[in-house]
Parts: sequence; C-alpha cells; structure tokens
Amino acid sequence: MIFHNLAKQIKLTLRDKNYFIFTLIFPVALIFVLGNLLSGSFSQDASVKLQIVYEQNGSSQLGQAFEQFAKAAGSKNVTFTAVKSEAAGKKKVRNGQATAFVRTENEELSVATNYPDSVEKVMLDSYIGAFSSEYSFIKGTAQINPAQIEKAVQQVKLPKEAIVTEKVSDSSHISSFEYYAIGMISMTMMMGLAYGINSYRSEKLRNTAVRLETAPVRKTQILFGNFLGELAVQVLALIILMLVSQFIFGVQWGEYGIFIFAIFLSLGIFSVFLGMSLDIFSNGNSAIAGASTIIVNIFAFIGGAYFPMISPTVQKFSPIGWANISSREILYNHDLSAMIIPITMNLGMTFILLLLVLFVQKRRRA
Repeated sequence: MIFHNLAKQIKLTLRDKNYFIFTLIFPVALIFVLGNLLSGSFSQDASVKLQIVYEQNGSSQLGQAFEQFAKAAGSKNVTFTAVKSEAAGKKKVRNGQATAFVRTENEELSVATNYPDSVEKVMLDSYIGAFSSEYSFIKGTAQINPAQIEKAVQQVKLPKEAIVTEKVSDSSHISSFEYYAIGMISMTMMMGLAYGINSYRSEKLRNTAVRLETAPVRKTQILFGNFLGELAVQVLALIILMLVSQFIFGVQWGEYGIFIFAIFLSLGIFSVFLGMSLDIFSNGNSAIAGASTIIVNIFAFIGGAYFPMISPTVQKFSPIGWANISSREILYNHDLSAMIIPITMNLGMTFILLLLVLFVQKRRRA
C-alpha cells in the first residue's frame, strides 16, 4: 500500500502544472534575473583597496628589505600591516580582514590571497614586482662596482618563480549566480511545505478521503506513502536544479556536490513532513494551506535567499539559512563539518514531528 500511495502521489504532482512553475521554472528565472541584476553587489572590483599583511622576519635580508619597502610604499589605497605569524596572517585573509598575506623566508617570497583573478591581483602583482626590482637593485649595488650595476642587477634579480601566489578559500567571495543558485534551491526545497500540506487536502478535493478512511489500511501506511511520494518529486526537482545551476549558470559543485545534495535533501525531508504535520494538527484547516507560501517566503527572506546583506546570525533562525550557510562553507571552504548542524536539525525535527503526528492520530482513533 505504501508503494501504491507513493506512485499515486508522484503521478498527481507531475500532472499539476503548478509543480513545474513554482518548483522548476520560477527558481531558474529568479537565479537568472537576480544573478544579473545584483551582480554588482558581489563585485570585488568596485572600490579597489589593498590591505596587505606580512610576517615580520628580521632574520633574513629579504624580510628586512620587504619591511622597509612596506613602510615606504603605503598609501591611501594600500596599507601594509605586520603580523607575528603565518597562521595569523592567513586567518586575516580567510576572514576577509586582509587582501593578501606576504611571507618571506630563505630568499623566497610567497603570497596568499583571495583575489587570484581580479583587479586586486593585478595591483598586488605590481607592488610585488616593484619590490622585486627595488630589492634586486639594492642588493646588487651593495655587492658590486657601480660601473657594472646593470649586469649585477640581472644576476641578483628575484626570479618570478620565487613569488608564489596561493588562494585562500573564503565563502564570502562568490558570484551572484552561485549565491542565488544555492538560495533558490534551498527555497525550492522549503516549498515542500506546501506540497506536504496538500498531500491530504488533494484527497478531499477529489472526494477520495472517505474511501481512504474506511479502507482496511493502517494510517501509518497512508502517511508514509504520501510522504515518500511528495519527497520523490522534491528530489527530482533538486537534481534538475543542481544540474541547471552547473551547466547553465556555472556553479561548480565538483566533488562536494554530494554533500551539498545531502543538505538540500534533509531540508526537503523536513519541509514535506512539516507540511503534512501542520495539515494533520489543524485537521485540514484551509487557512494553513493559504499561509504556506507566506511561511516559505519569510523563511527565504530571513535565510538570505533574496539579499546577501542579511546577517549570518539572523540567517540561522531559518532552515533555509542553515542550508545556505553550510552549502557555501562546504563549496568554498571545503569544511565538511558544516553539514552536521543542518542535517541533524532537519532530521531531528522531522523525527519529533513524526512522534507528535503518531500521538495525535492515536488519540483521534481513541
């Protein structure tokens, strides 16, 4: 009976044109429109200012020279700040408090930055190139006859391969299409709330609810059949949206796509069962169905699905926010531990709702 209900729910949902409009067409359209209109909000090139931190290394000649260069090269748009360790410098870059971290050791200069392909990178290369030339000049003149200075500068010039640029991942520096792809997929999974509510209401609209009530079938079989059917169409939408995001909007899920899929899936499980629970608790009150879209949009707004300006603290009050934050952390910082909280919360609340639903149904039968 469970599989019969599952197949029935899938067929009914796929026949509903609203499923394709709100679950597939609407999210893709929003990703396209918002991704283009608000791309400037995600641009890192609007106001180009460099905040460079460097490790103090007075034990090497290169370190001393760079420290002197930093003191002389600072300007209104470029600041140099010394830090005590490599870990402290890279932490500032990772947290967005600095543009780049410069390390000097054994006549090798390395740069860690979050901007490997932007205007900041071009400016940073210019400063590093200027230091390289200055360092070569000073070192050369100290060692040879000034009459042979040009030849000596070429001999001691800091080679290009000595300057290593390293990208430190940071989820705060993403494109508008990446941001809205994650946000819209999360919101679509939360739309399972509406489908969960309508899973029982559709039986009443088709006048088949009485037949189900009198059929020699356990309530739990009907419950799980409807749930799995609605969840199946949500999973179908999830797969399609992730593929569209990758091949049309350029979101590279990569090897972490399966973990992000698991986060979205847990949100879909919670939202579908939450909708079914609300319908059961309210005994089919039509007002709950009408409020479902409003509830989803409130969660989407609080969760930062529409605007990136929402504080991460505020986003944590929304299931959509949990999915958005953890997905970005996994995709850009490769922090797999970020998936623990949203998956645990979603599945944990689903289990609590299941216990409450079984309790309510048992009392009503009594």
